[in-house]
Order: sequence, then C-alpha cells, then structure tokens
Amino acid sequence: MTKLNRRQTMALMGAAGLAPMAPAILRAQDKPAGLPDTMIWSTYDVGSTGYVEATAIADAMIKNYGTRVRLLPSGSGVGRIIPLKQGQANTAWLANELYFATRGIFDFATPEWGPQNMRTICGRPASFGIAVTQESGIETIEDLRGKRVAYAAANPSVAIKVDTMIGSKGLTRDDVEVIEFPSYADTLRALTQGQADAAGGALTAAALTELEASPRGIRWLSFDPNDKQMWENMNKIAPLFSPYRETIGVGVTGKDPVDVVAYKYPMVTV
Repeated sequence: MTKLNRRQTMALMGAAGLAPMAPAILRAQDKPAGLPDTMIWSTYDVGSTGYVEATAIADAMIKNYGTRVRLLPSGSGVGRIIPLKQGQANTAWLANELYFATRGIFDFATPEWGPQNMRTICGRPASFGIAVTQESGIETIEDLRGKRVAYAAANPSVAIKVDTMIGSKGLTRDDVEVIEFPSYADTLRALTQGQADAAGGALTAAALTELEASPRGIRWLSFDPNDKQMWENMNKIAPLFSPYRETIGVGVTGKDPVDVVAYKYPMVTV
C-alpha cells in the first residue's frame, strides 16, 4: 500500500471537504452485482482518521465502479448512527459506539435507542493513544494529574478510551481538569490552540499534523506492553484494547515507534 506524505494527505482532505460528492468515472462493466449507483456513508467528523480513510475508499469506489459516495460527517456517536437508523445512510463507519448501541448503554440507554440490531461488515485494528504537547512537560500517565484533558461532548466512544487509558494508572476524571469540546476533531485542535494539555486520538489523525509542526510539539504517552498491572486495570474498565507498537503516525516513525493501545476502527456497519 502506498504511503501518503503529509502534503498528499492534506490535499486529499481538502478535496474531500470541497467536493464531498465527487464526479463518477463510469466503469459499469466492472461493477459487482448489486452495487448501487449512489451510496451515503455516515462517518466521523472532518479531520479524523476515519473521515480521511472513508474519503480514500469512496474515491476508489467512484473510479473503479462509478458508484458515487456521499459522506455524512458527525462529531458524535449518536450523530453517526442516526442516519443509519433512519435509513438515510447505507453504512455507518463506527468506533466503540457500535458496542454501546447494540448493548443499549451510555448515550443509547433509552427505550427508543437501545439495543440496536446492527451488523459489522468489516473492521481493522487501529492504534489510539494520548497525545500531549511537548511544552506541557507531561511524559507519563501519572503526569496528567491536575492537567487539562480534552473530552468531546456526546462521544462516549472516545471518552471511554481516555477514561480507560488514564485509569490504567489509577486516575479518574476527578484527578484531571476535564475540558469539554463540541467534537473529537476539536479536542485535537485544542492542543495546538493551547486550550488543553492532553487529548485521546488516533495516531494518524490529520488534525494533529498542525500540532506536530507547531512550536508546542507533540508527544505520545507510552503504554508498556509488559506492565501487567496497567493492562489488568484497563481490562477492568473496558476489555476492548490490546497492546500495539505503532510505527506510522503523526510524530511517529519506524525509527521512533511508540507503544499505545489498539482497537477495531473503523467498523463498517449496516
């Protein structure tokens, strides 16, 4: 698979933002049976890894099969599932809100919402970590005590990840200063804008490239795969994650990898 450099990635995002419904290049003779001419996908908000990935795959669908794809970005788990529930979207590209909706917990713990009958078509392991600014001086999970940690409103998928990761060292939201933002992408931008010291995010989130290039700098907190107590603590909170050594991402290279956590994302759901 060809790797995109930062300029190519940002160009792809810009094109997606300007033209969410790209023109089709018709190749009807190659189209699999049953594949529609148009599709609507519900995704994470603009600037997220899921949005960029969905954009790239939508572009491939258009070029190879002539299927036009429109993306519906949303910054909340409920907002991503509503179009699927109401029949307005063919698929939803989901994270942990899928588990919550099928079990009727967190934001879906209401009679009209849960549990939902949904099915996953495919998913892949994805890395996730806690990003901090280098200027903050934060180097470990324990250093987050008393620091400003960004949370996205109405987004239990990201919130449970952050809660689990800080909980790996016995911290809770009471031990940090919780700063709430409207969306996941806003939590990442908050680091660049000096509004927060730490935020949970995918290591390939395009919104973090600005932080890497800024004077504040970026650092990922490490989760030692050999720290048994750390992983026992995480599994008690949310047994969704496994150790993962990431070599590709914002501020991460093969020569400078980081140990973080892995989960399934995006999960393409119907």
